[in-house]
Amino acid sequence: MSSSLESPRIASPSWAMRDGWRLLILIGLTLAPHRAVAAPAAKAAKTAPGPRAASGVRIDYTPYQQLLNEHLSVISEPGEPLETRFNYEAYHDQSGRDARAEKIRRAFLAVSPSKMDANTRLAWAINFYNYLVLENASQYLLIPDKFRQRYLSVKDIVIEGVHFFDYPFVTVDSVKYTLNEFEKHFLYLDFDHGINTQPPSGLDPRVHFAAVNGSLGAAPLQPRAFKPESLDIQLDRAVRQSLASPKHLILRSDPPAFQISSIFGWYIADFGGAMKVIPWIQRYVSKETSDKLEPYVQRGTFGVIPWDWKLNQTLGWRFEQQMKQPAPAPGSAKPGMSKATMRDSI
Repeated sequence: MSSSLESPRIASPSWAMRDGWRLLILIGLTLAPHRAVAAPAAKAAKTAPGPRAASGVRIDYTPYQQLLNEHLSVISEPGEPLETRFNYEAYHDQSGRDARAEKIRRAFLAVSPSKMDANTRLAWAINFYNYLVLENASQYLLIPDKFRQRYLSVKDIVIEGVHFFDYPFVTVDSVKYTLNEFEKHFLYLDFDHGINTQPPSGLDPRVHFAAVNGSLGAAPLQPRAFKPESLDIQLDRAVRQSLASPKHLILRSDPPAFQISSIFGWYIADFGGAMKVIPWIQRYVSKETSDKLEPYVQRGTFGVIPWDWKLNQTLGWRFEQQMKQPAPAPGSAKPGMSKATMRDSI
């Protein structure tokens, strides 16, 4: 078993996924944001847990948890919907980052997922996916040939001509995975999320609110690593916290509005289809909100909230100023124009 720590060069524009749209979802809608990835049978066979998967396997999440403790901030006030930000800038600039990344990966890869029981494997996959996004968004945060200019979105990062989510970042059990492939295989059991298709019995749609792709539109990155012994409680909490936020649920009468996260459109099959989406949501919201949703249950229609692809970065003043300005034209950045470093924005 080995980890892939290549150091590829980066170029520029975007990952192929829809954003900035607002549509009415009907029963027949919608395509998942990721490019369809065919999972070879050999890959599935290598990593699928066996019928007697070891129940005593434990993964050391201490190195990952230490990273969250150091660089993840809760920016919401007590009683408000959870909002967190990761300081990609600080992790990018951190002395010894490569060695630290190798240590965290070794901890994740110390045990083959084929030896894990279902809960251990799912907790491992959520944590590892989230970490791979953090590690690589930090590593490739700077735009090539632009003096200390940061990418403002993971979907804009291109590595050796390959979009961020389609670059093979990790090797598990001798198989290389892109983030798209890792997510599909380990989190969604190789399901294609096709409209009017039946998801595997073991697919847990709550994972959509636990796996975080580095964007503000996603659920908040949880401050604590997911653990197999508390996985059910943690997944429920992640869904409830997300649906309490207007990023994922807007329901008001004046002016009238009912919109839910694009997740429910992209992955509608994971939730059982259009007619089951709202009843699924009702399980994770207050009774007051659930009662207000009742008139929509039989309609099977809903509006979607446009996805915000900006990086879920802790805002130092330099990063915040950059987000307000358009990117400079190609070739306009001049090396040596400023002595500022990314640490100025922490």
